[in-house]
Amino acid sequence: MTSRPERVLVRAGKDPLVPMSAARSLAVRRDGVFGTNAGNMLFYTAAWRALLTDRTELFADGYATEQRSARQEAERLNREYDRLVIPLANAFRKSFLPRLDRLTDVIRLLDIPVSVIGVGAQFPLGADAADAPAELRDSVRSFVSAVLDRSPSIGVRGGFTRDFLVALGFDDRSIDIIGCPSLYGFGGDGVLAPRRELTPDARLAVTYSPYLRDAGTFVRTATTAYPDSYVVPQTVEALALLMWGDPTPYASKRDLPETASHELYRTGRMRFFVDATTWIDTLRDRDLVIGTRIHGTIAGLLAGVPAILIAHDTRTRELAEFHSIPYARKSAMKSANVRRLYERADFDAFTASHGRNLATFRAFLDRHGLAHTIGEAHARFDRELAPVELAPAVHPPGARTPGARRSPLDRAVWRVTQASRRRR
Repeated sequence: MTSRPERVLVRAGKDPLVPMSAARSLAVRRDGVFGTNAGNMLFYTAAWRALLTDRTELFADGYATEQRSARQEAERLNREYDRLVIPLANAFRKSFLPRLDRLTDVIRLLDIPVSVIGVGAQFPLGADAADAPAELRDSVRSFVSAVLDRSPSIGVRGGFTRDFLVALGFDDRSIDIIGCPSLYGFGGDGVLAPRRELTPDARLAVTYSPYLRDAGTFVRTATTAYPDSYVVPQTVEALALLMWGDPTPYASKRDLPETASHELYRTGRMRFFVDATTWIDTLRDRDLVIGTRIHGTIAGLLAGVPAILIAHDTRTRELAEFHSIPYARKSAMKSANVRRLYERADFDAFTASHGRNLATFRAFLDRHGLAHTIGEAHARFDRELAPVELAPAVHPPGARTPGARRSPLDRAVWRVTQASRRRR
């Protein structure tokens, strides 16, 4: 008799194989399907592709695991699923503590195995474990302890996070440095397009973090020097800007495209993606991806395009170092000399380290007893995705994007969810 497939619940905004319009992706809840940042799609989609096998059925939790009653949610998970997989990013930071604590409360009540994939600590550059506030140390210690009671190890982004956990008292043998799953789950061998001369007609995709002081200088200089470039914002508010013209919380930064009056908005030089696969495919015609967003950088690498990160904190730097992603210091935003950064970048190091890092990730999945498709040429995910029509990239204004829908109802729902979010 054939045994039933293993039922695995994955922390994810949605099932990546289910198409959803840009408007619906935004309005479905206050953080959209992104958890505030579109970069989250990359690592949860990659984990989905890696873990979807003929022996498993995957289900997205829609981030509900950390939002409902812990006891009721744990009882439901114990009853309906065989395993919980939690892909994470920079979860060891102060602003994420309420969600981290709620995840801990649920995990403590679980009888099923739990696997955490790719969690990282976010501190300012130059900080160390001793600089972490007591509240953060206590929450992280509780979370990791709960996970390790139900798991052989915890997968972390890099050496900084490992050292942080060791300083909290955890055994190094229970900590696996695996980097980010986004660089493994989509297949590929890490080979990038040949380096070309970066002339003024080069095609760039520029990422930025609007909260950084010199982000405006960087965006303005880079997009002016390379007219065939566009920016790729990642916040949910930026998607609302592209869909409906609503200004973002960073609208006061007039040198950033955070309002409908900005030149990059008015000239259509912005793109937002609501599916990871579309994001990667769209970037394939670029000559360079550059900016402060780590997953924006990774999307370029997955597209086979040379990419450079401007590392501005421990979470971005440790991933760049582990994966040998070319990176520059935060001060590079001031001069924004893209050509110089490009000429100095070592893209071959990324390719050379990819096979070794992929083997490390495969060993981590094997250690956890997770069935996976790493190394398979025709993964189940790819077969099921082939007939699916995903939402296209969103351009400004969203009404003119092929396939985009500008629904007044979706906009109303979005505004209600944002009002609720501000009250919290």
